[in-house]
Amino acid sequence: MTKTINLGIQVIPLRYTGDKYAIIDKAIHLIQQSGYTHIVTPFETVIEGPEDELYELIKKIRNACYDNGCLELIINMRTHSATDKDILMIDKTGKFE
Repeated sequence: MTKTINLGIQVIPLRYTGDKYAIIDKAIHLIQQSGYTHIVTPFETVIEGPEDELYELIKKIRNACYDNGCLELIINMRTHSATDKDILMIDKTGKFE
């Protein structure tokens, strides 16, 4: 069974002739449409969900950026996972809410 992980993603369009934030916004929109729990921050978006499904979402994001005119792209990712338990954002940040 696939465990829930946290995945931080930062999309950096390198070669794009339009407003680079428009490409980043498209990536965030796909994350919002995914239905996964997520938090948008100024530097990255953190997503919580099944590991395999989140990696598929990353591929969709990459392809959407290319399909919308971005010719070169950096996607920085960080993951937090475990073999024996789900990793939930609320466990890390709930005490601050």
